[in-house]
Amino acid sequence: MKKIAGIGWVMAVCGVLGSARAAEPSPLAVVKTGENFKVLAGTVSPSKDALSGKLALEILPTEKWKFAEKAVTAIDITPPQAVRMDKVKLRNPDLAQSQPKLRRYEVPFKAAARGQYELKIKFDFVVCNDELCQKKKFELSYLLNAG
Repeated sequence: MKKIAGIGWVMAVCGVLGSARAAEPSPLAVVKTGENFKVLAGTVSPSKDALSGKLALEILPTEKWKFAEKAVTAIDITPPQAVRMDKVKLRNPDLAQSQPKLRRYEVPFKAAARGQYELKIKFDFVVCNDELCQKKKFELSYLLNAG
């Protein structure tokens, strides 16, 4: 009986720690919402003082929608001159994480100085449900915080 009580206590502690972890704020914010998808963006930096980090972009189909397996997802980023990015044309092989309901890209950047820099980002992808597929193509502006 003591073993069961001990296991229950361990499970309760793990549950509390797990819920605390889930409550942590995400560094990503919703930057576009469509009829069957949403796009999140944010920066992941080694420290708040760093002028370098990673721009993270996520595309999430909603409800019964998912990505078409063989369709190419294309993201083209136009940064200002003060921001250097390792890669500005992202395709499926550049994915940091891919699932039927998630496509995540992470792009390293380095800014010349602290500040906010406007990026122009073009998206082109396909989401499908059990009956049809829809091509999504749009452009948005995103303020990259550096430093």
